[in-house]
Amino acid sequence: MFKTKVKYLARNDLYSAEKPYSADFNVDERNGAKSRDVFDINVSGFYILHEDTSLTLEDALDRPEEAELGYQAELEQILHKHFPEYTRLEGSISSVWKPLVGPNNDWPLALCDYSTIQPSDVVQADVLHVDRITENRLLYPNDQHRWYYVENQQHNDLIVFRNVDSTGKQAGL
Repeated sequence: MFKTKVKYLARNDLYSAEKPYSADFNVDERNGAKSRDVFDINVSGFYILHEDTSLTLEDALDRPEEAELGYQAELEQILHKHFPEYTRLEGSISSVWKPLVGPNNDWPLALCDYSTIQPSDVVQADVLHVDRITENRLLYPNDQHRWYYVENQQHNDLIVFRNVDSTGKQAGL
C-alpha cells in the first residue's frame, strides 16, 4: 500500500453557474490587470473602462439585431467621451469587449501589451472561412511579452483595444 495526495474540488455554488478549471501552472503568478489607470491605448493598445451600458443578456439573445444597433450607438458615445482625440472612431478601428454577465473568471480575455511586441514577433497569416479568406497576425513567443486580463470582470468593465489605425498599423508596431 502507498499514500498520496489528491486535490479535490471544493463544493461551491459557483460551479453550478461556472465551469471549474484546473491549471498546470500557478494562476496567481500570471499578470492580472488590477488597476484601470496603468494602460494607455496609444502605448499598450488597450484600456479598461468602467461604464454602464444598456445591453443585457436577454436583449442580446432575444433581439440581437436591435440590441446591437443600440449598443453600437451607446459605445460610440462612451468612446468619444473617453477618447476625444479621436474625431472619427472608424479611423482607429477599435473593439470593445465585455461579458454580458459577470464576474467573468472562466474564460477572461487576455491582452498582450503592444509595447512589449517586437516587429519580428509578428507574422501575417491567412484565416480560412467557408466563403472567404481574411488575414490576421499571429505572434511568435517572446519572454518579453506582457499579458494581462481583468480579474473578476463585470458586465460594466469594458476592455477597449485597438486593432489597426487608419494607416493599417497596429498600436505600438
